[in-house]
Amino acid sequence: MPAHPGPGDTTAGAIAGLRDGSIDAELARANSDAGTLPALTLRIVNIGDRPFNVYINEDVNEMIHTRRLWPRRPVDANGPMADGELVKFFVVGEMPLCSSDGGAGYGGLGQPVIRPLAPGESLQYAWDGLQRIETNRPHRGVCAELVRPQPARYRFEFDQPGYGGRPQCNRPTIDIPLLAPDGGGAPTVEIRCRPPARDAGAGEP
Repeated sequence: MPAHPGPGDTTAGAIAGLRDGSIDAELARANSDAGTLPALTLRIVNIGDRPFNVYINEDVNEMIHTRRLWPRRPVDANGPMADGELVKFFVVGEMPLCSSDGGAGYGGLGQPVIRPLAPGESLQYAWDGLQRIETNRPHRGVCAELVRPQPARYRFEFDQPGYGGRPQCNRPTIDIPLLAPDGGGAPTVEIRCRPPARDAGAGEP
């Protein structure tokens, strides 16, 4: 079986070449929905000194939560909604687009699959600048509608199960409309993670 890519192998192509038919091979598919050039590149990076397990789901929204932050917290906002509401920036599983001729689809794609992430290694996802809204249309069923996200501040959260401890990750924010970096091209945002504490050894490969 081919080895996992080494540190610095961050492209979807490198990840997709690992094991045909595996969850890794689906990472490339997760990077293509509307078929446009990415508006933003998001990386999940292991900045620690040892590997740790990552639970990957083909529905990227299940592991990378995107939260539209409140400009001012509502009085009745509490719990997970205290900072903002979740939206979907990535492919919603196998759910068809409302603009396609396909029938209704199911968004979920089963249980996550474990993949080790080595020190210095990263997983890379491309976002096309569009938000997915699950819509139930008469005579069509549930489908995903592509819309431009509202101007606001958004936060990316790397959601992982608590089996054996969660990696310690930052939660970067972006402002929409996006500003292109100096020199042009799509901006890159990194979720930088360290392995779980050593006493949570079940979270390590």
